[in-house]
Amino acid sequence: MNARDEARTDAILHELLAAPRRKPDEAFVLRIERLALAERLLRSARRAALRRFGVELAALASLAAAFLSIRRLAASDSGDAILSSAPAIGALMLLFVWLCVATRTEILPRGR
Repeated sequence: MNARDEARTDAILHELLAAPRRKPDEAFVLRIERLALAERLLRSARRAALRRFGVELAALASLAAAFLSIRRLAASDSGDAILSSAPAIGALMLLFVWLCVATRTEILPRGR
């Protein structure tokens, strides 16, 4: 091989092995950026929902414990079945009001 053939072979190899000359795919980049943003927002919303669920679960457990203790204390104080369940029924109504207040944001549309 002479120098001219080597130069031509080098030029061919350089052209074949070079990175393709094309524009970056802007639509793909935008789609991936939007997906990453949606993932971050979803992760944040999921974290907030789990935190809220934990708080509501703890509140519900404390209300259930209060309901059971009121029921036991009322049952041991009097022999009348109707009056002994009155504090427990009152606690149950309080639980219902709390549930209505806690879920009103999901029921009512925003802006009202």
